[in-house]
Amino acid sequence: QQARQMQWAKRIRRTAQVQWAKQIQQAQQTAVPQFLIFIALYLLAGMIYPLCTPAMINDFKASGGILLLATGFRMIKVKEFPVADMIPAMALAMPVSYLWTNYIMPLIG
Repeated sequence: QQARQMQWAKRIRRTAQVQWAKQIQQAQQTAVPQFLIFIALYLLAGMIYPLCTPAMINDFKASGGILLLATGFRMIKVKEFPVADMIPAMALAMPVSYLWTNYIMPLIG
């Protein structure tokens, strides 16, 4: 009886260790690229900001909000969004917004 309980305790500990290792790996895969892109944007902000229009800043804020929302859902395990795949949107939001407002919108309307 006691040997059986010891085996169950070992299995539970091992399962917890494996799950903890997976969670750490997922956090690293998401956090490191996100951190690097945000640091690059922070360091380049002084050069980028004078070139920005209010629409570009709003588009940047919107993409950041969506990324933050997806990260929150991933953290509380509601939905597993591929957050690392969404990070380039932060770097592309302003150039795409500029192209959209200056070249595409005049063609449409």
